Amino acid sequence: MASSRPVSLIGVPTDVGAGHRGARLGPEALRIAGLPEALAARGVDVRDVGNLQGPRNPWTAPVDGYRHLDEVVAWNRALMDATYAELCDGRMPIMLGGDHCLGMGSVTAVARWCREQGKNLRVLWLDAHADFNTQAGHGHAVQVARRSERLGVEVGVRVQPQHAQRLAGKPLRVLWLDAHADFNTQAGHGHAVQVARRSERLGVEVGVRVQPQHAQRLAGKPLRVLWLDAHSDFNTCEVTPSGNIHGMPVACLCGLGPDALTRLGGTSPAILPQQVRQIGIRSVDQDEKRLIKQHQVDVYDMRYIDEAGMKRTMEAALAGIDADTHLHVSFDVDFLDPSIAPGVGTTVPGGVNYREAQLVMEMIADTGLMGSLDIVELNPLLDRRNRTAKLAVDLVESLFGKSTLMRD
Repeated sequence: MASSRPVSLIGVPTDVGAGHRGARLGPEALRIAGLPEALAARGVDVRDVGNLQGPRNPWTAPVDGYRHLDEVVAWNRALMDATYAELCDGRMPIMLGGDHCLGMGSVTAVARWCREQGKNLRVLWLDAHADFNTQAGHGHAVQVARRSERLGVEVGVRVQPQHAQRLAGKPLRVLWLDAHADFNTQAGHGHAVQVARRSERLGVEVGVRVQPQHAQRLAGKPLRVLWLDAHSDFNTCEVTPSGNIHGMPVACLCGLGPDALTRLGGTSPAILPQQVRQIGIRSVDQDEKRLIKQHQVDVYDMRYIDEAGMKRTMEAALAGIDADTHLHVSFDVDFLDPSIAPGVGTTVPGGVNYREAQLVMEMIADTGLMGSLDIVELNPLLDRRNRTAKLAVDLVESLFGKSTLMRD
C-alpha cells in the first residue's frame, strides 16, 4: 500500500559529521538521478524545498570527543525546524543527506510532532460515591471509581491522610469536567498518573491512571524508527574511536551525549531505545556493543538476516505497529553491500543485496505507515557514474509502491 501523502524534499548538503568529504553533494546526486521525477511518475505530489543553509565543514580535530559539534548542532537545528514545518503542513518530509548525523534533526522533529498528536482525555465523573473504608492513621486511601478497559484508563480519588477519617463512610460527589491529562510518557515506562483536580479544603485529589499498554497511545502518536545501516551509530564521546558524530545519532536521540544534541528539541530523550529497530548492522565498535546491550537496542544484524531471512527479519522489525503508528525510515546507503552501492564513505563488506533491499522497501510500503524518510551517506565523490544514487532512487520508488505485480 503506497502512501498517498504529499512529500517534501529537503536537501541538507553537509558532511560535518562524517570522516570523509563528499556527502554534502548527496542531495544534488539524488536529484540528478531523477528522484523528484520518479516520485511524480508514481502519482506523488512532490515539493522540492531546496537545500538548507548552514556552516561549512571546518575539517578540524575532535574537541572533548566530538568533531565539529557546533556545526553539527547548527545543521540539525535547521533540519529539525524544516522537518517539523513540513509535518505540520500535512506533508511527508524526505531528507536528502548529507551524512547520518542529520538523523538527529529529522527524528527529533518527528518525535515532537508525534507527541503533539496525543489525544486529550476528557472525563465526566458525576456522583462517584467513593466508599472509604479506612481507619485513622492508615495513610491515604485510593478508590477506583470508574474504569474503562477500552481506553485503558482508571479514574480514582486519593485522600490526604489527615482527612481520611473524616471522609470515611461519607459519599463523595466529584464533578470533573474537561480534565485534559497531559501524558508525557513513552511506551514501556509503565502507567502515568496525572492529578487533574485537587481540593485542599476537602483534602481530596482526583487522578487518572493509565494502563502501560495504553500509555503511548494517550501520550501521542506511536513512533517506530527503522534504522537501515551497516553501523549501529550508538557511540558516545567516551567510546568513539574517531569523534565523528555520524557514528552517534542513535545514542544522542536516546539521551546519551551533550545537551546541545540530546536536548535539540527541548525534550530528552527524543526517543527511547525500544522505539528503534536497526537492520543490516555489521560494524559495531567494541565499547559500542556494551552500550547497545545495556540499553537493549533491537538490532537485526547480518547474522540474524542470514539465519532468519529478510522476510522474517522485517516481520519482526515491524511487529507491534498498528494503523496509528508513524514509521520513520532512516536509510543509510551503506546498508547496501558495496558491490552494488560503492558511493559511500564507510563501506562494509557483506551487506544487504539488491533483492533483499527491494523486499525491505516493499514490506515497509505494504504497511502504508511510512511518514518520514532519510536518505543519507551518499558520497558522489566515491561513486561510479552516479550508480549508487540511481540505486537509491530505485529503492525509494519501491517504498512508494513500485512492485513487479499489482498487489492488494
